[in-house]
Amino acid sequence: MSVSSMADMAFARRKDVGNPEEGLRNLDRVAEERGQKPETATTASSAIAAIAAYIPTEVLTVYVAILATFGVAVPVEGSTGSETLAATASTPVLLYVVFLVLAPLVVWGLYAAKARQAGRKLPISIGAWPKWEMFAGAVAYAIWAAALPASPLGAFDWFNQAAAGVVALIVSMLLGVFAPVFASGSLANS
Repeated sequence: MSVSSMADMAFARRKDVGNPEEGLRNLDRVAEERGQKPETATTASSAIAAIAAYIPTEVLTVYVAILATFGVAVPVEGSTGSETLAATASTPVLLYVVFLVLAPLVVWGLYAAKARQAGRKLPISIGAWPKWEMFAGAVAYAIWAAALPASPLGAFDWFNQAAAGVVALIVSMLLGVFAPVFASGSLANS
């Protein structure tokens, strides 16, 4: 899905827009905020929708495109690919960190744009920020970018590409599962 979906979910909870008391009570509400019709929802489809809601596709798309401009390529089967990563290791790691910082800023920016378009106050104060979505966007970016083939984290000995893919799926699921808890709780925006 996208950071845009995260911003949409946060905007729907604003006190001056929706019903902040209702919050995102369960996975079905997360899926509904994502656009899934309640009459066609199943537990499985709601869980999948919740996972998809926490994949920051816009940020990842730009990140991958910029990596490609720097010549970071997916290793060809049968080769180690270490030459490509070793030759450009500092640039991809730096880009990874830059986009890690940008991910929550993009969520805030989309949220602020929705507020401005609806004629509402901009979320300038920290208390008005969509904190859960900003946190979730940063975490989701970090794990999904790490799970990409030829991840810049592959330059580190401790990194395991296969484990990164599994962790990305699990963490995305957990972000969706915990959204009803934190989106309307202490990390929620006002």
